[in-house]
Amino acid sequence: MGQVASTAVVEFGMNEAEAHLSNDMARLCHEDANVTHRFIVHSYRLSQAGNLFSGRDWSPNSPRILSLEKVSHLSIGKPIEIYYALVDDTGHYQSGVWVVNQGEVTALT
Repeated sequence: MGQVASTAVVEFGMNEAEAHLSNDMARLCHEDANVTHRFIVHSYRLSQAGNLFSGRDWSPNSPRILSLEKVSHLSIGKPIEIYYALVDDTGHYQSGVWVVNQGEVTALT
């Protein structure tokens, strides 16, 4: 019997709402996905409204920003690692990078 190849997939989302993250999770965790190692990088870059660093930045007042707690909750029961990153030059949120796995959160920075 031959050895089964190990596969890895990484999905990326920058300044995306919950629906995007949920879709990435469903796609990677589907039983027919044929993926051994599942990763998502979900990041936010926030700038002051009216003075955005780039057209892709969001205001820190956006209701679409998922909290680390919400991402942690969404990860429970899913065989996936989520790298959650947030850069907020406005000071409304703590900037950093965290790994979320089965509801457990580990700070990387």
